[in-house]
Amino acid sequence: MEKTLRILEFDRIIARLQDFTITACGRQKAAALSPSFQLEKVETMQRETSEAVLVTLRDLINLASCPDLAGCLQRAAKGGTLSATELILLHDFLKNTELLQIGFLKQDRIREHAPSLCTLVARIIPLPLVVSPIKRCLDHHGEFKDDASPLLLSLRREEHELQGKIKESLEAYIRSPLYQKYLQENIITLRQDRYVLPVKHQFSRQIPGVVHGHSASGQTLFVEPLPVMELNNRLQGIRVKMEYEMERLLRELSALIQVNGESIFLNYQNYGEIDLILARGKLSLQYAGNEPQLNERGFISIRGGRHPHLPPEAAVPVDLYLGDDFCSLIITGPNTGGKTVTLKMAGLFVLMAQCGLHLPARPGSEISLFDGIWADIGDEQDVTQSLSTFSGHMRNITEIITNASSRSLVLLDELGAGTDPSEGSALAMAILDELYRQGVRTVATTHINDLKIFAHLHPGMENASMEFDTETLSPTFRLLIGVPGQSNAINVAARLGMPGAVLEKACSYMRRELLNLDEAVSDLLIAKQKLSRETEEVEEIKEELASSRDELTDQLSALERRKKEILARAREEAREMLRSTKHKTDEMIKKLDAAAREENKIKGLRMAEETRRQVKEIIDTGTLAEPYWKMGEDEGIAEIGLEQLRAGEAVYVRSLGTMGEIQRVVSAGEIQVSIGTLKVWTGIKDLGKSQRPGSVRENSGRKEKRTEQVLMWDKTAEVRPHIDLRGLTLEDAVIKVDKHLDDSILAGLEQLVIIHGKGSGRLREGLRTYLQGKYMVKSIRPGLEGEGGSGVTIVTLVK
Repeated sequence: MEKTLRILEFDRIIARLQDFTITACGRQKAAALSPSFQLEKVETMQRETSEAVLVTLRDLINLASCPDLAGCLQRAAKGGTLSATELILLHDFLKNTELLQIGFLKQDRIREHAPSLCTLVARIIPLPLVVSPIKRCLDHHGEFKDDASPLLLSLRREEHELQGKIKESLEAYIRSPLYQKYLQENIITLRQDRYVLPVKHQFSRQIPGVVHGHSASGQTLFVEPLPVMELNNRLQGIRVKMEYEMERLLRELSALIQVNGESIFLNYQNYGEIDLILARGKLSLQYAGNEPQLNERGFISIRGGRHPHLPPEAAVPVDLYLGDDFCSLIITGPNTGGKTVTLKMAGLFVLMAQCGLHLPARPGSEISLFDGIWADIGDEQDVTQSLSTFSGHMRNITEIITNASSRSLVLLDELGAGTDPSEGSALAMAILDELYRQGVRTVATTHINDLKIFAHLHPGMENASMEFDTETLSPTFRLLIGVPGQSNAINVAARLGMPGAVLEKACSYMRRELLNLDEAVSDLLIAKQKLSRETEEVEEIKEELASSRDELTDQLSALERRKKEILARAREEAREMLRSTKHKTDEMIKKLDAAAREENKIKGLRMAEETRRQVKEIIDTGTLAEPYWKMGEDEGIAEIGLEQLRAGEAVYVRSLGTMGEIQRVVSAGEIQVSIGTLKVWTGIKDLGKSQRPGSVRENSGRKEKRTEQVLMWDKTAEVRPHIDLRGLTLEDAVIKVDKHLDDSILAGLEQLVIIHGKGSGRLREGLRTYLQGKYMVKSIRPGLEGEGGSGVTIVTLVK
């Protein structure tokens, strides 16, 4: 495999990948990246790369750079003492991992968009007990803070005081007119960590003290005056103590790293893995890559593949497939036509896919996992082993035949070249046949004409060629599967002005079967190009149809959503109207009761009639008609059996579109149901059982203190088609006729005869005036001769 990686220049892919890493660990992981042979692992890596593309495009992750920390972690694990610089690097790393975890995981729907990255980020172990002590002792430059420990704070205060005294003493020399003339400069400087004065060489004895050196020219001596020697000695002692204290703090912090070393190292590796995944995503974006589909059955389908080593603007997209109808693909065609580039691209794509990298190809490309990729490409001449080019190829191919399996991919460049054409042709056919017998997927390039015929006649093999433009005398670099290549040598010579006689003689020297083959290939190529153009047109039409279908689907979905919204709003409006109407009815009934108690019966009756009229208007306008209030209500309503009917049971009344409670069961056709303060008689077919919790309306079981208004029709009682009102006052007559009209409607009568007598006519005219405003009255007329004449009124009821 290592040899194949080198031949296919996979290291260039790795180098590009490393350029996108920002951590030392991530870069090391990129350098060690190698193909995986486990389908589940490769699928996971491909998903990770896709997630990295998404989070990179949306800028959802912020990864900070990180130097190589492996060495200091190993030293700490062995009990070594880390430097302040190393400790602050570890502090910054741990702080960055903590910020990464908090910032990444808090984003909305991030676990849905990037589950694999979320899992890696969630594995980070927060270590505040490591971060805090380092931050308390060191600043961001890696210097110890004054308050790193009480002792260090005390020593630094003492150091500061001594420095002040020393400088004050030395400044007295600088200010003194006596000594000022002996100084080279009016400054205080340091030599060997001791404060000194720059004294002119000729006046060195004028300022008693210790000389700690001289300038490069020798004209200046650095003298420590005797009065500050003791102060400098004390300062040096303080500094020694400070060094001991800082060394002690470094040991303590290093021990803290040692104790938590395993967790820190896991975080370090995790952080590097996240960096590698993000680098794979960035590489995919640079390549305009896509995640390939994966399989283990040896099938390859590359759609619009571009060689990753070529500039995007120079790469010609190539379609290549293998392993379905045929296992061996023989590519022929002119030199510099792109055969070797296509061969290497196929091998690189397999390697990239098995490393979790996206492919620079169109979506829908599919790659099989192989347990080995073998390649014989390029000049294998070896002077040191006295091997010719042909011998080098044969040695490689021998190794391939010996080691390849049915799960291997073999790439052979210029098979059969480098020796006598007839022997090379025979050997190439035998090699291809053996590889096919072993079930190996093979892609080979060649110039040998006999291999074209061999591939055409051999089941499981297929010809392919690199397209050549005879008009421009240049290759197009497009791969044509199913068409063997032409050398085009004679055509090119003719285009370049070669004399016709020479061309004719050249053709005469060619074998007739080869000329026929070239003619057949030329015809086939023309037909293939025509078919390709027609296929492209069909694909364009399919894309347009698919686009139109998607657009129509979206429109239908929008209409369906709009329909549901309208129906839901209509049902809610209907329910609200029903609630409002019930409220108004209850209020009017209260007023009716009050009017009745005040013995204002006619006024009460008119108010009741107004209530009925308003309810009728609501029903007539369709507000509570079935398409509004019933639509959707029966969803979740099941049929109910007679054995389930018992007093107190909650049921759904279909005709009224609401819930009620059973009061009394006489038979399947006679069931009394209460709905709030209303009681109705109905049958079992009008009732149902709700399967949805909470569907029983609150008013179904509410007990009211006021007198219940009961609407009942007792089928056992006979409702007569006439009523005698003679001798009653108009007010009493109205009350009786009103109740009889309700009973008549419930009984299904079509006509009612009201007997009021002739008399003064006051009762007759009052009743007829009242009946004309009743919504259940279709028409009224006087009685005919034989019906009672003007002493009766015939009322036709609505059905």
